[in-house]
Amino acid sequence: MTVNLKEIIAFGVVGSLGTLANLVGVWALVEFLHWPPLLANVLAFLCAFPISLFGHRLWTFKKQAHPPSFGYRFFTVAILGFFLGESLFAVTLKVLHLPYLLGLCIVLLFVAGTTFVLSKFWAFSTGSKTP
Repeated sequence: MTVNLKEIIAFGVVGSLGTLANLVGVWALVEFLHWPPLLANVLAFLCAFPISLFGHRLWTFKKQAHPPSFGYRFFTVAILGFFLGESLFAVTLKVLHLPYLLGLCIVLLFVAGTTFVLSKFWAFSTGSKTP
């Protein structure tokens, strides 16, 4: 299975929409409801997940055959990305003392590459066994 430029662009667009939803969600919860950033990120992730799932399923990886379990596999990828991101987000807040939006932007960009590879070659692939 190869990676093509259209796929990378589509992944970037869908990922950007999901990331924007996540960032706006965190910002709104922190600024208006005074939630702690790490807790706000949990709810924002859950709101952004459907954007990523359906965007990648219907556009980014549309040409790949999708097994019935693609939703579970993509959720697994998203959860792994979330836990990696949440851990790194905690580091940016507690160790590096970065402003929460800057830390979150850095983390979301870092996690995007891992999510692409796992989505392309496992979550939306028929070449792997289902979990």
